[in-house]
Amino acid sequence: MHRQAGNRHILPEPTEAVAPLRHMGRERREMESTGDFFAMGGHGLYVWPAFAIAIGVLAAMALQAWLARRAMARLLEERDERLGQRRAGGRP
Repeated sequence: MHRQAGNRHILPEPTEAVAPLRHMGRERREMESTGDFFAMGGHGLYVWPAFAIAIGVLAAMALQAWLARRAMARLLEERDERLGQRRAGGRP
């Protein structure tokens, strides 16, 4: 933690700053298999459904935007056809 000397802050010792990076006393090890990767250190049960939900929401948003764009394009084509018929019929 930071120590104070009067009104000045003294930075922590380098060993104190590195301590949180030691993963709470456990040594960090590389994933040894695909199963370790999917287990995510015991958090896979929460991580993978979160990814699935996020991808599902993004896919639904993309689909909705695509469908709305397609519907708008149809409406504009119909409007252009109606305006073209009016002009051909002599109406302004």
